[in-house]
Amino acid sequence: MMTYEEFKNTLTTELNTKLGTDGNAHPGTDTIMGRLMETVTVTIISTGQKYSANTDKLYELYRKGMNVTSIAALLLQSVKSLQINKDVAPDSIVYCLVNAESNKEMLQDTPHIPFYDMAILFSSIVRDDEQQRNFMILSEALMKEHNFTLSQLSDLAHQNTFRMFPSRAELLPLYLMSRVMQDDKATLDDYMEVAYAAYESRKRPPMLRVSTPDYRYGPVAMLDTAYMDDIAKTFDSDLLLLPCSVREFLITPWTEDTNLSELIKSAKEIISTGTEPVLTRHVFCYNKSQKKLELVE
Repeated sequence: MMTYEEFKNTLTTELNTKLGTDGNAHPGTDTIMGRLMETVTVTIISTGQKYSANTDKLYELYRKGMNVTSIAALLLQSVKSLQINKDVAPDSIVYCLVNAESNKEMLQDTPHIPFYDMAILFSSIVRDDEQQRNFMILSEALMKEHNFTLSQLSDLAHQNTFRMFPSRAELLPLYLMSRVMQDDKATLDDYMEVAYAAYESRKRPPMLRVSTPDYRYGPVAMLDTAYMDDIAKTFDSDLLLLPCSVREFLITPWTEDTNLSELIKSAKEIISTGTEPVLTRHVFCYNKSQKKLELVE
């Protein structure tokens, strides 16, 4: 019998094989109804549907005798049979940030706002309970059916997104230490490495990891100008944003002592060596006086 981790990886591989070019599946964590749980999220590109299932529940099916192929088929059937909420509630519409190049086919018939090398899409929450949180990306057809304009979708998403998925920041060394503490396979060397990095970080301006409670919507925090403004006021400086994955990005104050070229080099190294999909290859500045993001590199 496979371990939990082996099952999770095997199931993800099986789902991606079955989906082919019409979708993708990936494991992650999600806070649903106030509880942090591991999930497997399936995205169907042609319909814009996202379906997340509790990995613990799926592993329980495996332990009771159902094979991985059958579990994958059951999960995909659940996605296909999902009742799309035709009555898109205005208070369910939120932002979704994607890499434009990686999603260029979907963007052809999906309402969006170009944003540097990214695109701002709009999702509607279809289901949100203890077992699942499902999203539906709004298509041109749904936008017309509900008589939404792009401007209205943007206004609604701005009202809803940060209320439902509040932006949050934590010191990077503390975040890295918490990750090591949660890893059952972490060694003493791992702890020492993180501790040394935290000690060395005292010599540099603080680095913050910024995301939201739902990792799939982590990067939208960069659109939360009120939150960015609060951090900028705390440091009394502009901010540099270093995107490091589709789940999160890093922030550091831009001061006179900031080595900009070194930071840009580090950001590019993170992107080139990372295993997760790239959201953006740019480094941004949050301009405190203008209250907006500006391209740096």
